[in-house]
Amino acid sequence: MFVFLATKYDKHYTDQLNAEYGKLIQTINIATNGEVQLPIVTSHEMDEVTIFAAFLSCFVIGVGNWLCARANVTAGLILAVLGAKSLSFFVTKTVKSGKEITYAKLQLVIRIAKHCLKYVSHQGQVNEVLNALEQLKKYIRMNNGKNPSREGLTTVFG
Repeated sequence: MFVFLATKYDKHYTDQLNAEYGKLIQTINIATNGEVQLPIVTSHEMDEVTIFAAFLSCFVIGVGNWLCARANVTAGLILAVLGAKSLSFFVTKTVKSGKEITYAKLQLVIRIAKHCLKYVSHQGQVNEVLNALEQLKKYIRMNNGKNPSREGLTTVFG
């Protein structure tokens, strides 16, 4: 559920990026009468291995719960905590990789837009797209490598 909410929030920026790139493609096609074709930029954000590992983590949490119910509390709590920690890691990794893919796509589209300036006689439309992409770049920030789950533990336990 948390992955869905975080990726749905990021999907808004991905949709804006795709809309601006569509405007750029249309502008270049009109300006060059179809002589210059821009590449289609797509990304596959589904990571099956990470999603399988997250489901496996949920299974480990369930096994830990079952062990606690069977009066083996120590082993059950150890498994439940390890499963929860790994689930937190995989959810964070999935969200971070989606952001990295979106940011790389944004950088590629900005490079293509800057390269397209020499094909267009009236650069106003391309400059509008570039300005919109630069504004979008402010919102798609990259995390500096901090894991929020680790930050939470250090603030709680000192």
